[in-house]
Amino acid sequence: MGQQLSKRLGPSAKKIAMRSRGDERVSTLIQVAPTMDRLVFQRDVSAHGGDVSSWMPEANIVTVEISARHLSELADLDGVVLVEAGQKYQR
Repeated sequence: MGQQLSKRLGPSAKKIAMRSRGDERVSTLIQVAPTMDRLVFQRDVSAHGGDVSSWMPEANIVTVEISARHLSELADLDGVVLVEAGQKYQR
């Protein structure tokens, strides 16, 4: 049986985490608690090899680029509510 994935992973993020091979990087949308400390979160994301791309404090949404194999760890950080994989816009 595989690794136990975080319950805070949304359906698309969970699928990507289960299927990932190697160091494939993905764009994620993360809902965070309103009390999330921005500097602590950025430090924690960096410790897992990720980069914070944008932060929308009014909506408590953060965009992070990170290796797919670290999605579950990212979801388990304190203050994270939900992690979902970003989808490319298609016409």
